[in-house]
Amino acid sequence: MALRPFGTRKTLGSLSRFQQQLRGLQTLTLPDLPYDYGALEPAISGEIMQLHHQKHHQTYITNYNKALEQLDDAIAKGDASTAVKLQSAIKFNGGGHVNHSIFWKNLAPIKEGGGEPPHGSLGWLIDESFGSVQKLIAKMNAEGAAVQGSGWVWLAVDKELKRLVVETTANQDPLVTKGPSLVPLIGIDVWEHAYYLQYKNVRPDYLKNIWKIAKARERKRQDLGVVKFIKGEDGRVLVKDNEIKDRWQAYFHDLFNKSNYQEEDGWNTTNTGTTPNNCYCRGITKEEVLTTLKRMGRRKAVGPDDIPIENKGDAQCCEIYKGVKLLSHTMKLWERVIETRLRRETQVTANQFGFMPGRSTTEVIHILRRLMEKYREKRKDLHMVFIDLEKAYDSVSWQVIWDSLESRRIPQKYIEVIKDTYAAAKTSVRAPVGDTDFSPVEVGLHQGSALSPFLFAVILDELLRSIQAHIPWCMLFADDIALVAETKEELNVRLEEWRTALEQRGLRISRTKTEYLHCQFSGATEEDEDDQVTIGGQEVPRTTKFKYLGSFIQADGDIDSDVAHRVHAGWKKWRAAMSIICDKKFPEKLKGKFYRVAIRPAMMYGTDCWPIKKNQARKLETAEMRMLRWMCGHTRFDRIRNEVFRERLQVVNISDKVREGRLRWFGHVRRRNQAAPVRQVELLTVEGKRGRGRPRLTWDEQIRHDLTELHLSEDMIYDRSTWRRRIKVLDT
Repeated sequence: MALRPFGTRKTLGSLSRFQQQLRGLQTLTLPDLPYDYGALEPAISGEIMQLHHQKHHQTYITNYNKALEQLDDAIAKGDASTAVKLQSAIKFNGGGHVNHSIFWKNLAPIKEGGGEPPHGSLGWLIDESFGSVQKLIAKMNAEGAAVQGSGWVWLAVDKELKRLVVETTANQDPLVTKGPSLVPLIGIDVWEHAYYLQYKNVRPDYLKNIWKIAKARERKRQDLGVVKFIKGEDGRVLVKDNEIKDRWQAYFHDLFNKSNYQEEDGWNTTNTGTTPNNCYCRGITKEEVLTTLKRMGRRKAVGPDDIPIENKGDAQCCEIYKGVKLLSHTMKLWERVIETRLRRETQVTANQFGFMPGRSTTEVIHILRRLMEKYREKRKDLHMVFIDLEKAYDSVSWQVIWDSLESRRIPQKYIEVIKDTYAAAKTSVRAPVGDTDFSPVEVGLHQGSALSPFLFAVILDELLRSIQAHIPWCMLFADDIALVAETKEELNVRLEEWRTALEQRGLRISRTKTEYLHCQFSGATEEDEDDQVTIGGQEVPRTTKFKYLGSFIQADGDIDSDVAHRVHAGWKKWRAAMSIICDKKFPEKLKGKFYRVAIRPAMMYGTDCWPIKKNQARKLETAEMRMLRWMCGHTRFDRIRNEVFRERLQVVNISDKVREGRLRWFGHVRRRNQAAPVRQVELLTVEGKRGRGRPRLTWDEQIRHDLTELHLSEDMIYDRSTWRRRIKVLDT
């Protein structure tokens, strides 16, 4: 009787391919915990944490490495039977390592963010999926308590369905066994070794207390100082030092090379039609220096090497970084003196709000919101385009700068000294791999220069002075441009005029970042899809909301997105200072003062213009109370009244501060003269009839309610000291 060999050619071939796959697997080591074993007490004792980490997790790693070694030997010998038997050991122990590595990161001491409720986009997604964080906790606790034997309970995001789900896995099965599209956010170990020494067999108590030290995943900000490897033009990551330097140098050489910013034909770049202004210019006086010194800031936000940088997006892409001009303190002082003199020589139209004395972002946001309220009340549509310029500062031709200044009859002496600051400019990149060689700078305004903002405003004003519409139909804040029209056809005509005027002189409108917002207040059906808003024949992307000057403008005129964004901004500031405001060694009054100065203003930006509803105000109040509770080391489970924390930290309700800011802004608007931009929209009359049904809440109606609540009248705004005293809400 012939014996058939156990390992057939097909089986051995599969084992050979499996052996090639195993070459990518490596032995595991026990990861260090980011906190001490006793740091999670009293929720989890130090004894449990040490036993759990050093014994149980280490056992999974030891057994995994041993199984991996045995599997490698079995495959080398062609022993398919042993290779199959080892699969369960690899899955069990490897899953134990994966699950516990996630588990450790989901825990943190209270002073380091442990127990902090999910916020931002995750917080709102939880509210949308489960109703509230408390309902999610109740669901996960119930699922975890129902696990038979040992296992895990997970909060995960389903990438295919784009929603949050709660799942359980048995033993040490990783979450991927439930589906390849599931990404774990929070994992809780419900094995007895995770809690028995402290909670015995009462698993529900363990599940209840573990939320006091749970922590959402943290996204760390990367900076140029820690990003060594960057991507080339083809997207490939560069790892060699010389390749990285060459990429940095090539990028900034192309960026500041004037051959990349060719002006269109038909524009005279050397003759402005004006004679030079050779008037006398006096020297810089001591009084000018002293006045300028008082206005200069002492510190700026800087990177790890004390050089300000900007990096929004992929930290490995060169395109997100901007070169910054390095200036001595004396040179900064000189530039500010020259800037002050230039502002006396020429003025920019009222459409420009950026870097102009007496104008602010709040004024622009208020004008836009009030315009939308008036058109929504009369059920008439509005069409808006928010224009983004591609590398606005870096693409300005130097000749355009000199031409614009000469057209404004700026004294030739000032133009010559400004030219001197641009002459022979060169750039180098300081990266972790070393400094690159210097490259010449031939184009662009200097980032970091005190002169650049005003020069850019003058350039735009000069290029667009013949096509700028009146406020509120055209508004600019530096290079953030908003065009508004009543019809799509009118908007297309104006947008094409702007494109021609800008691109004739080398400034290009971004086709991807420029967005179109249609406020469809009339309720009419959508127009023909072929009739689109375009730039140079290319369709402008349409959106339902746009972030303009830090505030979200929604197509329906509401503020829901802006409220959510302000809550997220507040939590971002709170997390940045978590090591201070959650430290028990710091006095609570100092924590309260820090909150009032650094965190609450981030949550209140733009609220002066809000017609805020009660449910929207509750979102701000809920976020604030969560912060205050955690600053005092408590949660809602401790059942302590809100007034206790407000008294301890000396922080009043944020809704009261929002009302104070709204009334302060109302007084400011009413005291302005009739010709001021912020008053022009108040006097604007929109023809039409008000629609049927209950009118939407407006800023005017909100102000009337505030005045009635505080027993105030509009006549009181002209006595500033009395008005300020009557609307003031003290933090006591």
